[in-house]
Amino acid sequence: MFKSLIPTLSITIAIILFIFVSQPQFATISTLNQEISAYKDTTKRYQEFNAELSALMSTKNNIRISDRERIDTMIPTSIDNTRLLVDIEAMAKRNSLLFGNITIETGANNFDIKKSNENVSDTQASNHSTLVTNDISFEVIGTYEQFKSFLSEIESSLTLMEVIKISLKAQNGTFQKYAITVQTYALPNTN
Repeated sequence: MFKSLIPTLSITIAIILFIFVSQPQFATISTLNQEISAYKDTTKRYQEFNAELSALMSTKNNIRISDRERIDTMIPTSIDNTRLLVDIEAMAKRNSLLFGNITIETGANNFDIKKSNENVSDTQASNHSTLVTNDISFEVIGTYEQFKSFLSEIESSLTLMEVIKISLKAQNGTFQKYAITVQTYALPNTN
């Protein structure tokens, strides 16, 4: 009987030790393995992000200065309303239009950019997802041909402007009064 008691007691002690000591350690080890896996994934994503950032910075640094200036002119980081009004007035004068009655609505709408490239992650899209806009309303007086020529010049302007509203006050004679609202865009300031 004594011979069978020692093995039975050993097996019972082993089971009790497994239940109370080893099994909680397995749960802890399993949790730690999951955390390590999450850290490895995060490290891998960080390395991919750094590689992509380095590639983008390299591309940015390889852009010629003249091209950068053209890009900044098209969509600047801030909207210079005074310079823009001078440019619009110069276009109106070149087309023999009277220019006046100006109103500026700063930050009228923040334009959301939809994610057009499926390879862009949500975090990348959210980092540059809005454009700052200004609405500039003004009136010009002239003939219809002069007005068409003026709109054509706005369309071909290097500064990105979108005509969002045109209204006409019909008057007797060849000269008409046109009210125009253009929207200008700027990249958000990321400093």
